[in-house]
Formats: sequence, C-alpha cells, structure tokens
Amino acid sequence: MSHFDRIAKAESRATYPSKMSKPNMSAVAKVFTTVELLEAILLELPMKDILRAQQVCKHWKQVIAGSNAIQKALFMRPGTAAEAAIDAFRFTCIKADSTVSEIAINPWVCDDEEILKDGNGTGYMCFFSRRAVDSHTSHGGLALMSLTQPPIKREMTVLYECGDGPLFHFCPGTHACRRKMSEVYNVSQILKRVHFKARRHARKVNNDDPEFVDSSIKKGTKNILQKQPNDIVFLSALRTPVTRAKKGGFKDAHDHELLANVLKATLAANPNLDPKLINDVHIGTVLSELGGSKAGRMAACHVGYPETTAFQTVNRACSSGLSAITGVAHAIATGMIDIGVGGGMESMTKNYGSRAIPTQLWEQLRESPSKDARECIMSMGLTAENVAERYGVSRTEQDEFAAKSHQKAAKAQKDGLFDKEIVPVTTRWHPNPEQPEVEEEITVTKDDGIRPTSTPESLAKMKPAFKPDGTATAGNSSQVSDGAAAALMMRRSTATALGLEKNIIGKWAGTQVVGCRPDEMGIGPALAIPKLLDYTGVQKQEVGIWEINEAFASQAIHCVRELGIDADKVNPKGGAIALGHPLGATGARQLATLLPELERQGQEMGVVSMCIGTGMGMASLIVRE
Repeated sequence: MSHFDRIAKAESRATYPSKMSKPNMSAVAKVFTTVELLEAILLELPMKDILRAQQVCKHWKQVIAGSNAIQKALFMRPGTAAEAAIDAFRFTCIKADSTVSEIAINPWVCDDEEILKDGNGTGYMCFFSRRAVDSHTSHGGLALMSLTQPPIKREMTVLYECGDGPLFHFCPGTHACRRKMSEVYNVSQILKRVHFKARRHARKVNNDDPEFVDSSIKKGTKNILQKQPNDIVFLSALRTPVTRAKKGGFKDAHDHELLANVLKATLAANPNLDPKLINDVHIGTVLSELGGSKAGRMAACHVGYPETTAFQTVNRACSSGLSAITGVAHAIATGMIDIGVGGGMESMTKNYGSRAIPTQLWEQLRESPSKDARECIMSMGLTAENVAERYGVSRTEQDEFAAKSHQKAAKAQKDGLFDKEIVPVTTRWHPNPEQPEVEEEITVTKDDGIRPTSTPESLAKMKPAFKPDGTATAGNSSQVSDGAAAALMMRRSTATALGLEKNIIGKWAGTQVVGCRPDEMGIGPALAIPKLLDYTGVQKQEVGIWEINEAFASQAIHCVRELGIDADKVNPKGGAIALGHPLGATGARQLATLLPELERQGQEMGVVSMCIGTGMGMASLIVRE
C-alpha cells in the first residue's frame, strides 16, 4: 500500500461525525502518531504525490481566511513537501512556552507538526472564539485538512478532558490542556532530525529526477510563461534618476542617501505589505566605503525597515545590482527567506578616486606568471580597445551606436517612458564648489546625462580617451554616474496569501554567469546569454527586449553581432552611454527600465545582461506578468 493510500485509509477511519462526545482516539492516532510518521512521509512519499498534495493546497486559503498575514504566508508556502513541513512544525513551536489555549486565541489552533503541510498527512484545525476559551466551553468548528481531499468544515463537540493524547491540542481552554508546548515535544531535537532527513531526501529527489533539479524553474518557454505558486516574482522595481558624477543632480548626495530614498519608495509602492515580513535586503555596490554594509543597513532602518530585516551588500563589479537580485531570488527559491529586496547603489562622485583599481595590492599579483591575474586590473577602456581591434568594430560604428543610444533615451524621456520607474529625490546641492557654505535644496526627477543633440558627426570630433590611436572616447563609452535602484521580491504564493497578487509586475526566471579573458571583459554578455538561453530552454527569437549594458559601444556592438539578435530590440529606451552606469546599481536599474517597457510593448520576456570588470558576464531572464 502506498503512503498516499495509507493516509487516505487512515483519514476515512478518523473522520469526525458532525456531533460527537468522544473522538475515535485510536483511529485518529493512526494519522497523528508521532514525528516518525512525518519523517516516513517526508523520506518516502513519491514526488507525484507531493505535487498532487500541492494542488490540494490551493483550497487551503478558504479555510484560513481569518488568520493573519504571516499565517497565510506560511500556509500557502510552496517548495518541496519537506521544506514546508519543517516550516509548519517550526511555526507550531514558535510559542513553545505558551499554553495551547493561548495559541488557540489566534483564532485557530493546529494539532501538531504533521498538519500544516502540502499534504504530508491529514490535518485538522479547530476554531474557537475567545469567549469559548474564557468560559471553558467545549464547542468549536473543525476543518478537516487532507492530502486526498479539499478541506471540509465541520461542527464538533470537543471532549472536555482529553489528557495528553494526539488530540490534546483540540481542547484549548480546558484545564487539562494547560501544558506548555515545550513540555510535550523536544522541539530542538525534532527540528534538527527532520531538517537533516528532509534535506537528504531533497538531494535524493534531485539526483533521481532531473526535472526537479531546480524546483522553481522548468525548462522551456511554455513552462516559464506559466504562473506557478513557486515563481519568484517582482512587486515593484524602482530607481532614482541617474545623474552625472561630479556635475549632476546627485554630486553632493551620498550613495546610501539615494538607497534610502529608493527603499522608502519600495515600501510606499506596496502599502499593504507589513515591513516586518521583509526578511532580507541585498544591495549591490562596488565603491562604497566599508563595502556599504554599515551605511546601507542604517539607511534601511532609517526609512522604516525593522531591526528584524537583515541586510547585506554584494560586489561583483558591474553586475552587483543584478547579483543582489539573483541572491534574493535564490534565497526565496531555497526557502531561506520568503520576502526580500534586491538592488544597488553607487556614488561615483564620491568614491571613484582610484577609478575602481585597487591602491593596495600584493606585489606577487602584479608580477604573477598568470597573464589573466595581471590583467584583472587593466583599465576598462583598454579592454574596450582590445574588443574593437580583435572583433573589428570601427570608430564610426561606435559613434553611430552611441548617438542612437542618446536619441532613444531622449525620446523615451520626452514621452514619459521613464516616469513609472523613477523615484524623485530631494537632496542638497552646492551650486559653486568654491562656496561650500552656499547650499540649496533641489528635487531631481529625471536622468541628466542624456544629450538629445548627440550625432555621429559630433561624437566623431571627440579625442580617444584611453590611448592615442584608439577608438573609444568619452562620447561612445558609458558615463560615470550616481544612482540607486531596488526591487521587492517574493514567492507568488506568498503574494497570493498576502492579498498582493494584483501587485505582481513580473518574475525572475533564472540567471547565469560566466568568466572570460580579463583583457576583453566586454564580451561577457555574448557568453552569458547563450548559457542563460540553454539553461532556461528559451530561444533567442522569443525574447522581446534585450537590456544589454553599454559599458562601451565597441563591446555592446560585438555582443549584439555575436548573438545574432535584432538590434532594434536592444535597449529600446537607450542604455548606459546615454543614461549612465552607476556600477553597483546598474543591474537593478536595467530591471526597473525593462519591466515597464515589456508591458508597454506587450512583450512576454526580456533579458538583462552586462559585462563585468576582471572578465565575466551575467544574464537574467525576466518575464512580464
């Protein structure tokens, strides 16, 4: 007999009649034995039954409509059956030193660890009013939570004196149930044992069934476009304006000041989300003092994120913002967190003094026998020259590409296409560097590096910036800039349980990263994007928009050519040559730019990609809701 059949049979024996004075204790005990049954199911229940159980879970929302947001999120949690069972038991024991009757006032009470699961056993929930608890009455509502059928709400009379058997949680308010949870179960040992065995089970499933190697992503466009409970979704993706370093609107602002504004805007864009439910914030930054971790954490707390929300910074050079978003996605997908914010910040005005090249370096690295090691600190401009020379990208082509980037950005700005993604920022401004005591307050509402009058002819007059006979200039390279961006992310089922499903604007569908030669780092997207498409099973012609960072015109042109993609689909609102490249924030900025454009054009999928200093490339697949 399969576990599924065994559970169904036990359920049939344990089902309550509409009115009864004494439950069938022995029958119910076959379902609610001890943790051993839970472990057996976790370790041996076939994957098809787990998936079948998850379908049953769709009905649970009806039963828990009266519970609060945290409880809803828990009940609707997707992922493997093992992970959800662990979470269920952990929640049961949150108030390990509370009496059962105190927990019952929630206003529901669970029996024990076996019931709050995507069907890892039968579960029952009792509903009791506060009045019933206070008066020690024994009447309440009962809902049958089942692996094999949707929940069934029943009336019941609870046995007044039930002792310490499997049903003792069903008797809140009675004197016989005044024992503490920690007195009934050895919480820490059970969690430790179940967690270990569940992870071992997950590894076994992944090895045996390639289809479930990544439980959050299945290959192929058809699968990726389907809405699944375990999708990693975006509820908002916002950015500050991007301004010119040392000259633009944020020349006197701090990077963490910009971050504070975009984190605050993230909360404002999601007013029905309790900030206490946000588990973690990941922020990309390349140049920030002390890695930005202290000031960034301060900024989050300053604008309303509670002390329970963790914070970290991420540095993978130009991809730091996208790396932060990917880190949040992975944390959600593995069950480490339920809700997170990913983004980036950078003030190149304040922190670009060494031009992103280390000033303190072990001499053996400078003299390393590894050419790749030595060339990790090569000027990015020289790597752009290498790409132009090795892959045949002319100066004329670079200037034409750069002019077009400015023209596209200027038109998008004029047409208000950036309005949905930009958060206006009020900050201080010193109009005259020679009079630092003179300070004004300004509100920056738009990107200020766009040059609508740029033409190939005007750009052709600019001198090479990196070597005398070179082709890369300040005009056909990305701008040194200041800015910040952030995206709110969670599991789709969490958004549904919290009543936020209508706020979903897109989903993350995978990221890939590759390494390449440091002296031609700009080719990174041409290597990362094919790996992403292979990983997701998506064909390049199915991608509607390509957001490929324009670090330099030479590398962007080469990547578009090498990939064989339609140039008209690349950076339709302009790229970093026109908008700017605040290193740590760029990946998150690209996401904020992409999602509204997918909606405007009616495209289903887009790719965010960039080259990465020291020789890498990263790419992520993004799906419009």
